[in-house]
Amino acid sequence: MKKSMNLVDRVKNGTRTFGAVVAIGLAILAYSPKAEATLIPINSFADLANSSVPIKSVGMPTGTNLMVRDPLTSVDSIVEAGSYWHMGFVNYAGNDAEVVGYAENIHSDSGIPNRVGQMVGRYLETIGDGNRPHDVWTVEDVDKDGIIATYDTVLNRLTFDPDDAFYFSKDIEFNGIQGDVSQLPIFVTSGSVYLPQMTIVPEPATLGLLGLGAGALAFGRKRKYVESKVVDKK
Repeated sequence: MKKSMNLVDRVKNGTRTFGAVVAIGLAILAYSPKAEATLIPINSFADLANSSVPIKSVGMPTGTNLMVRDPLTSVDSIVEAGSYWHMGFVNYAGNDAEVVGYAENIHSDSGIPNRVGQMVGRYLETIGDGNRPHDVWTVEDVDKDGIIATYDTVLNRLTFDPDDAFYFSKDIEFNGIQGDVSQLPIFVTSGSVYLPQMTIVPEPATLGLLGLGAGALAFGRKRKYVESKVVDKK
């Protein structure tokens, strides 16, 4: 008899869990090609953001949460209490990807734990006044080890933890519209900035387990951002 699975198990079985190697602009992570490899643990997308540029706080208004869809019942639920979700806002330039903001549901700026499902973080001025990020990368730290990726200072690449679940914006509904990053707020120098309702839409379990099908094809479309050298920002 097949063992029944709860929502968490079903979602995990329906996600891509792979060590994605991504080209990314990391001015804050200097390296020497002659040095021995140093693997820098990445605990959140904040580690990849340029902390020296002006920032703008972003969050979710009351009643707005990060949701996850049950791949069997198609029912949406607020992400579990105690789960660790990390969100990185990304801009693309040629073969380079730059983290221009981040949000998390495990702490708030005041150090007081957020309500379950609330995403709080920062937009960076590098988004550009009046602009939105190009993409959203979202990682669930499934094993809760606090590390979502490592950065190799010699091979000059970022590798996401294969034990965690990784999603592009195409795997997310923004205000009910899948993959529509135009629902994200723009960067503004004054006024409040609020993130939209976001729902993670995992792949069907069979595709996720095989690593094939729609998800694999979609990931292939971003190959120019994968397995490339990092371009340091000057």
